[in-house]
Amino acid sequence: MNKGDRLISTLTEPSQDRAKSLGVTAMRYTVEPDGEELAKIGKLAENDKLKPHIQATFPLEQAAQALSTVEHGHTVGKVVLTCG
Repeated sequence: MNKGDRLISTLTEPSQDRAKSLGVTAMRYTVEPDGEELAKIGKLAENDKLKPHIQATFPLEQAAQALSTVEHGHTVGKVVLTCG
């Protein structure tokens, strides 16, 4: 992370002390299913304003392996399935 960046967690409240020491803004953000809100988040991603942390990417055919990775609880970031 760079000074001035923002860390947004959907899991737990990030450490404010750690954020301050890194010179970043950190917060927790959760959403309820809402098409408009998801569209706004999609636009942020399209415009490179959102940088999700991706732990691993698996082809759809390896969905069982991807699920196993998540179930072991050692992921830091998202596990992504790809099609095609």
